[in-house]
Amino acid sequence: MQSGALEPLLEECVKEEEQKRKEDRKESDIEEDDMYEELPEYEDAFNESPIVDAVSSCCAIYQ
Repeated sequence: MQSGALEPLLEECVKEEEQKRKEDRKESDIEEDDMYEELPEYEDAFNESPIVDAVSSCCAIYQ
């Protein structure tokens, strides 16, 4: 088989791979957006954590 005959097949594979990567990025962006939409539900619990209070106190001392 000549190398010239493989070029169209290689180009098609490259295009398919690029399309898959674009779709994966879109899915990742959607999941990230969903995560940020859920964040307010947990924000109060995080802000009321004793660990957060302790770290905040230590940071305030060193400022």
